[in-house]
Amino acid sequence: MRRTRRDTEWKSVGVLFFLAIFLFAITIARSSGGTTLENRPKKDRMDKYRQRLLRTDENLVTTRKRYPPRPASVNSILRLDPSMSLWDDSTSICHTVRGLTRDQMELCFHSPDATKVALEGLQLATEECGHQMQKHRWNCSSLQNNTNPHSTHLLQKGYRESAFGHAISAAGVAYAVAKACSQGKLLSCGCGFQYDDQVNYIPSKDADYTLDESNEEILNRRRGVSSWKWSGCSHNMEYGLKFAKKFLDSREKSQDLPSRINLHNNKVGRLAVSGNMDVRCKCHGLSGSCELRTCWRTAPDFRRVGTVLKNKFRRAIMIDQSEFGNRPLNRVQKSFNKQRRKRRDRQYKKQANSELWYYEKSPTYCDLNNDFNIPGTSGRMCNNTGRDSGSCSTLCCGRGYNTIRQTYTKLCNCQFRWCCEVICQNCTIDEWVTVCK
Repeated sequence: MRRTRRDTEWKSVGVLFFLAIFLFAITIARSSGGTTLENRPKKDRMDKYRQRLLRTDENLVTTRKRYPPRPASVNSILRLDPSMSLWDDSTSICHTVRGLTRDQMELCFHSPDATKVALEGLQLATEECGHQMQKHRWNCSSLQNNTNPHSTHLLQKGYRESAFGHAISAAGVAYAVAKACSQGKLLSCGCGFQYDDQVNYIPSKDADYTLDESNEEILNRRRGVSSWKWSGCSHNMEYGLKFAKKFLDSREKSQDLPSRINLHNNKVGRLAVSGNMDVRCKCHGLSGSCELRTCWRTAPDFRRVGTVLKNKFRRAIMIDQSEFGNRPLNRVQKSFNKQRRKRRDRQYKKQANSELWYYEKSPTYCDLNNDFNIPGTSGRMCNNTGRDSGSCSTLCCGRGYNTIRQTYTKLCNCQFRWCCEVICQNCTIDEWVTVCK
């Protein structure tokens, strides 16, 4: 009897001992935060998800672990704090801009630095759009007032202006990303492809100059030339085109007429940048003799890209859905010679593939329409003496115009003072201008 009671007491002590060890282990686990996914901080879970995404696309992404985080520069689009770290705040970057698709969000998690530059390229594109269209009824203001132009009503339509908006947006993204690669701002790319061929140039005393790529062959044929070689850091246009294609073309999922035309216009915009590359050279030699020059390729000035697309805007081709896939618009006159007609058709198709396409007739853009983001032309300044696109007869849509007195201040009489300061005066300008009623 005594042995049974003693055994029961020892069993109770053992149970209490193991229970105390179990409670102690639970306390230690809770104090250390645990290792389960539920107990992990949200930031750690996002980092794990982000690293998993980074490993899915080796062509566009370099994993985060290989490089230390870089501070992000001020983003005029996203209004980010310049002290933020780009990688640490990638979630905020990807969720700040409205209208991004699921594929664009994943690409943003893959390459937040490149996505940020792409958005800056969209901003550059809308500014250039406003410059090119400043004398038209549609002056691109509907795109300039939106952080993501592709979420606007205009780019959901098939107007001629929509085609221009798609093209210049694609051009802006390709331009910005290619340039940022050569400047070392992106983790996933570097300098552009270096060419192995040796070419000649005309000796010049200028230390630096820009050479149009189309003039290389002419320069090589002239006398008194010296050799030059590819060097420096070329703009990585290959990566810029690839990223722009993946970032913007991913919005078009279906194979219907609008999607195929948008993809075509995106391609035209990208080619407007890559097809107008410049060659920049730098002199080397004693006393500026330029016995040797190193040259590298750069993206063209974006103003030139905008001008190229503006000319394509004027020549844009309207596509008939019933003829899509055969040939755009039947502009070639019918001929009784079947072979000649086929030859003309092939030539026309080749030319049409490099032009902008649209499939809807544009509205007049004369009246205010808030639903469609059309500001109208009331209050726009116009030229009452001309007959071009910026004249009052065109902009005012027959409503007439008012002549008002305008006073503003601007800097004038600027002088350079040694060293190193520029002194300007504030001049008051008083002039009469005409605005649409």
